[in-house]
Amino acid sequence: MAKVSKKGQIFFPVDWIKKLGGLKEGELLFLHVDENNHKIWISKTRLHDKVITAPLLSENQLTIPVKIRDLFEIEAGDTIEFGYSDDQKYVYFKKKLDTYKCPICTGTGNIENHKCAVCRETGVIEVEKFQDQFLRLFEQSRVYGIAVNYSWDDFEPTTGEITPRLYPQVRMFSKEYPQHLLDRMQDYYQLRIIEEFSPNSISDIKLFQTPSDVLLNEILTLVKTEDAKKEIRSWFRGKKSVFASALEEMK
Repeated sequence: MAKVSKKGQIFFPVDWIKKLGGLKEGELLFLHVDENNHKIWISKTRLHDKVITAPLLSENQLTIPVKIRDLFEIEAGDTIEFGYSDDQKYVYFKKKLDTYKCPICTGTGNIENHKCAVCRETGVIEVEKFQDQFLRLFEQSRVYGIAVNYSWDDFEPTTGEITPRLYPQVRMFSKEYPQHLLDRMQDYYQLRIIEEFSPNSISDIKLFQTPSDVLLNEILTLVKTEDAKKEIRSWFRGKKSVFASALEEMK
């Protein structure tokens, strides 16, 4: 791993230089952006037209181009980690993100003898943007035999009527996983959706507006498990609501 300097430079580890077959000072490197997986693949040859180039500087320093830094929000002091493809032919680097223990498999990487599709068997989940996590869900779900549906609308087949929902709804289908496990994984993503799309308080954007009981009940129908329903109630009638904030100020 390497730290990003104030100039946007990193030290390119010698071991990784060897994996590329050796490099000389001033040699041009081709950087291939893998936006979906937050990786920048490095090669000594141009693999396709859409590449960014950067020379290897003295003392094995590499300046991360501004375009890449802006795209992945790489700043001075960030940690960069290196890796390589399964066949070890290609090297990549990526910004190291904070992680938290997967709440579905509790860090084990599997759940009731099934592979955990939420953390992709790693036991941890990277703290990343809502859009990035969902993009990864759609890409990786096929690997685990899971079909994912994401929709803003309710469709009534008998009348053909389409009604917009308060929130997008995610649904997961699979023959590989029992329904109760799908419900748990589905609720994890549905909670993220509710967090993302719930209107924030004008007085404090860190808190949610407090919904009416009727609206709260409608929100609760989006999740399957009692744990998820309990979490939602704690948000809108407790720790994340304006009402809870007002109570704290009165103490």
